[in-house]
Amino acid sequence: MSEKEQTGESAETAAAIGAEEAAEELREEAQGTAQEAEPEDKPAEDPSEALRGELAAEKDRNMRLLADFDNFRRRVTREKNET
Repeated sequence: MSEKEQTGESAETAAAIGAEEAAEELREEAQGTAQEAEPEDKPAEDPSEALRGELAAEKDRNMRLLADFDNFRRRVTREKNET
């Protein structure tokens, strides 16, 4: 292998290691921030509970949309019959 190829690979390896170290530092900072934001007496919210809440909200939204569409369909049919 030529010296240029070895130097190129070394630079790529160093860049990858540097990127990994930077990512690890960001993770550590994020964890530190998250730990600071949470009060000690309150346990962290379960992610599945948050997802259940989002699912319930989306189901409600979907049901309302279906009801609106059904009302629209009925109104159009009624107006069509009246004309």
